[in-house]
Amino acid sequence: MDFSAHPHGDGVQIVIQAKNISVPVHTYYIELHPRDLESPQLQWTLERQIYDGLHDYIIEMFTHAPHTRD
Repeated sequence: MDFSAHPHGDGVQIVIQAKNISVPVHTYYIELHPRDLESPQLQWTLERQIYDGLHDYIIEMFTHAPHTRD
């Protein structure tokens, strides 16, 4: 997986993309709002959001794969 982060409005957008895959798959985005970034629990909530996002992304790669579309 390839991870990156970019400013997005007042917050930050985390981007998760598959790399070294020969079939096209979508890109997964996680948005962190200013209240998330200012939280004293950021270290733990960020870890949890990335883990949940990565899990969802992998599941979506199989459920929304090009060969399963009608």
